[in-house]
Amino acid sequence: MTFSVATNLSALNAQNQIRQNQTALSTSFQRIASGQRINSAKDDAAGLQISTRMEAEIRGVTAAKKNTNDGISLLQTMDGALGEVVNLLQRARELAVQSENDTNSKSDREALQAEYTQILEQVDEINSSTNFNKKQVFSQGKYAAAAEDPLKRDVITGLKSYWLKEAEDRIKTYYGIDGSGKTLDVQIGSIDGTGGTLAQVSYNATSRTMLVDLDDFNPANLPNGGQSPYYADRVVAHEMVHAVIAASTNFTSVPTWFNEGMAEFIHGADVRVVGDGGAGVVAGGSIGAAWGGTSADYSRAYIATRYLHQKIKDLGGEGVKDVLEYMAADTTRTFDQAIASASKGTYANEAAFVADYEANKAAFAATLDLTNEDTGAIGGYDADGGDVLRDEDIFKNDSTLGQDPLSSFLEKFDPSTNFDPTAKQGGKLTRLNIDGKGTSLDFYVGSFNQHALGLSDTNMVEDGNRVIAYVDDALNYINGFRSQLGAIHNRLESTINSLDVQALTQSASKSQILDADFATETATLSKNQIIQQAATSILAQSNISPSLALKLL
Repeated sequence: MTFSVATNLSALNAQNQIRQNQTALSTSFQRIASGQRINSAKDDAAGLQISTRMEAEIRGVTAAKKNTNDGISLLQTMDGALGEVVNLLQRARELAVQSENDTNSKSDREALQAEYTQILEQVDEINSSTNFNKKQVFSQGKYAAAAEDPLKRDVITGLKSYWLKEAEDRIKTYYGIDGSGKTLDVQIGSIDGTGGTLAQVSYNATSRTMLVDLDDFNPANLPNGGQSPYYADRVVAHEMVHAVIAASTNFTSVPTWFNEGMAEFIHGADVRVVGDGGAGVVAGGSIGAAWGGTSADYSRAYIATRYLHQKIKDLGGEGVKDVLEYMAADTTRTFDQAIASASKGTYANEAAFVADYEANKAAFAATLDLTNEDTGAIGGYDADGGDVLRDEDIFKNDSTLGQDPLSSFLEKFDPSTNFDPTAKQGGKLTRLNIDGKGTSLDFYVGSFNQHALGLSDTNMVEDGNRVIAYVDDALNYINGFRSQLGAIHNRLESTINSLDVQALTQSASKSQILDADFATETATLSKNQIIQQAATSILAQSNISPSLALKLL
């Protein structure tokens, strides 16, 4: 190795080591001072990218936790308002039950109605004034979320509260038969538009379906329904006769004139007969002829049924009730056998009765009083010497709403979407960002003002039972509403727990990448400081070594 004065390699090497060590010392100082392993992209480009992405996720999760907590506060505000509405509706129901007591006078009921009106106004106030962060939280619409046509609701109420049950009871009382535990499917729909068939029953050996035409209920006019004299309760009773005969007898042997005549007789058809020309309608055709389905055919069937009823009573029986009870006792029995039994052999079969009736129908029809107030219904003044049964008196319509109004049928009603607290239609959208990634929890909040709850036209002075029924529906809706909010609340509580775990694990992962390991960094710092001192000492000695060349001169 040459001994050079011009180039001091030892000094240059020492200088280079000092520079590198100074850089390492600077890095250690920076990491220890900041507490982070990565302070710039040069420290760890990939790690910086990963930790930055994790930081964004952590901040998003933190914001989502705040959103979720705010959502819980919103739900608590809603639930508090709905809880007070429940209290108000419970009081409203209490007033309605009290109003139905016959010890109350009209003025008493009017006083109860006054408080009821105030309750409904307070419900409206809660619906409109409940705010969160200066925003209304409930929909202000006039219909609850996805509420059905209020008219359909009224018809269902009429069917469940009065019409079906009272028709069943009257049929059992005067015809001696019932549904025998069979099924009855009750549907609300359309048959032939306004002014046509209000209801009809179709049946076979295994099923019975009653279809009610909603087009003929505008308005529903509860409790009787429809318009005088053809109130809905009378029409439903007509169709219930078909359903009960089909369910309890050998219906295939029953002639149409008797089936339809009995359906008319249950509520009386004097008004129909008058409309078809009075007693003279019997001259227009024979009950033994093919059924034409005209109004006059129904009138002739009704008169023939009343004739049979009177004949059986004259023979010591109870009337047409004996025919149906005989058939219901053994469903293999035919109508011919039943008429022979009920008439005590006077008529060997249907044909014998038809022959007798055709010979005497004009004279019998002339004896009918078709112009008095009685409708001619079985059990009434004209047919049996009972009370005068006017159009509005045949059915009292004072029963109470029930989901299972019939005792002898297993009835099924149309699935109802009325007051669906989870439906979108008619609801106010509420959106909560709960995961920090833009994914939202959406739910729809309906209205519960008196219009939306279907209580705006209820009056306990006129019909307390209807108020009870509708308040029960409203309570069910509000309870469903609260259940939905409670389920969302529980979900949000779970969401917070999940977000806490996410924030913890992501922070731990980011720390592994970004944070400085103080044990390592302090050890490195000590090492670099020692090296720096040694390098400085070596540089000083290297700078002196060229002067040794002078000793060679």
